[in-house]
Amino acid sequence: MTRRKKILVVLASVMVVVVVAGYFIGNVILDRATREVMTKVVVLGGEQGLEIESPSFDRVGLTGLRSAKWSGLAGKIKLPEGADSASRRMWDVQVASMHVRHSFVDDSLVMIDRVTITSNENAGPDEHGLASTQRVIELTDVECRCPLSMLDPGTSLRTILPEIVSLLAASEFQLPLELDGSLSFVLKGEPTELGIEVVQRDGAYALRLNPDDVSELSNRFDEALTPAEVELIADYPLRAARLLQIKDSAETDSQQAHEQDEAVPEDAYRHVLWSYLLASTYGEEFAKRVGDAHEAGDTGNSPAERAMDYHNNDIGRKYAQSEYRRDTILRRVLNDLEVQREP
Repeated sequence: MTRRKKILVVLASVMVVVVVAGYFIGNVILDRATREVMTKVVVLGGEQGLEIESPSFDRVGLTGLRSAKWSGLAGKIKLPEGADSASRRMWDVQVASMHVRHSFVDDSLVMIDRVTITSNENAGPDEHGLASTQRVIELTDVECRCPLSMLDPGTSLRTILPEIVSLLAASEFQLPLELDGSLSFVLKGEPTELGIEVVQRDGAYALRLNPDDVSELSNRFDEALTPAEVELIADYPLRAARLLQIKDSAETDSQQAHEQDEAVPEDAYRHVLWSYLLASTYGEEFAKRVGDAHEAGDTGNSPAERAMDYHNNDIGRKYAQSEYRRDTILRRVLNDLEVQREP
């Protein structure tokens, strides 16, 4: 071998060693930086009302000069007020893998293989007797372009976390987002799955349940979901299971109470109890939106019947505002002269 070839071989060997060493050192630095970022996520999330516990990951590695991949991401989150029910229970989050292609000019591309979000329902029934309803959200093929910088993660998180909170609270999300997903829970003893999609509104993005899937649930109730009711439920994926459970609880209780005592005005009790549970869980304003949506359009009710339902919905919200216990609602319906029992 000539002297020149020997020099080239040595240089090539040195370059290989340098590249391998750089890759190893880069992975070590990235691992350490990720742990520091997770600490920041907990603090910055708290500033946005998003409680984050025990964030972790299995491994991280560079996949190119400007890209990296994380595997086995996990943690627990408690959603902000207004995103989920008033109980604000913990959700377990599992991310199979996350691949980030960093750009020094444009937004980085974040690609997530699969996200599983499961509500932690170990707390038992709430103060209004509504049983725990475990919900599982599966998101796949998630892609989002966002201002995520590996060089300045703190600034990136301050921009991204408020957007995530808005998305969870059924508000608009300003960053381009694509995904496929589903929401699974049990309704009336039957496993239920609703598709989740991303919709665009005036340049912004939002998560939404497939309205056709929601509409198909009408046959499980005595009173069908109106088109306006379907649209409202679809706009609130995190509330949907609880909204349907509240509807079911009010129908079941009023029906059973009337069967046991014919003096119980089933329709009036159903509307008062339903509105009371909605307002107790989500506040008066949202409860009114749900009640009004149920009365919208051609429901088959006469004007007098519709007026009675509006009135009794208002009574239910007043009971919630007064913080009455659920086990007193039936007695109040039977004795309160403001409750309208007939059209």
